[in-house]
Amino acid sequence: MTLEEERLKIRYEHKLHVWRIVIEKALLGLLIGIGALVADMVIENYKSDLSREKFLLESRLTALQALRASCSMLNDRARCLAHKEQGTPGEELLAMYNADLVKFTHLANTWSILFSSRFNEAIRRHVWTHQAIAEGSCKVNPKHWPFFCDVGGNFSHITREALWEKTPRVRSPIQGGPFELEPWSVEEVNEKGINAFFEANLDKWQRWKTTAK
Repeated sequence: MTLEEERLKIRYEHKLHVWRIVIEKALLGLLIGIGALVADMVIENYKSDLSREKFLLESRLTALQALRASCSMLNDRARCLAHKEQGTPGEELLAMYNADLVKFTHLANTWSILFSSRFNEAIRRHVWTHQAIAEGSCKVNPKHWPFFCDVGGNFSHITREALWEKTPRVRSPIQGGPFELEPWSVEEVNEKGINAFFEANLDKWQRWKTTAK
């Protein structure tokens, strides 16, 4: 090989080396760009999930605060009815009780989309419990008040659980379980009546209190 041919060979190899470096750097830049794009998409999706979860938790908290305040008012009305002197409760007290029950039912229906069917069914049982009193199907007295306290404890339990429901990164801190209302269906209540539902739960509560001691 002549000296000129050797120079041409070296020049050619140098050009190939330069092109190889250029291509490698271009590919590396492309890979870095794709990686950055993918990472940005992952981060944005993560932020979106967090925002959605935050919105859901805040919405649930707002709903549950309204439900708890409304249910607390109902329980206060029930206590007034239970401790009223023997005889037919005053029309004014019953009217306020019915108005509070209508408000509670309206709130439960309004916010039901945020919660599972299990939670909405549990809320419906609380509506039935108060409805039995509001309709005059059963007469309450001071002996019923401990029952309503434990029913209220169940309401607090299910609302705290519902706040964390279906949220992947957190778990409900609730342990154990309070008194639970009978899991009657709508059809069963329609067939047997609201009063039967109330009495069934009162009987269950009396048994529960005996075994809980």
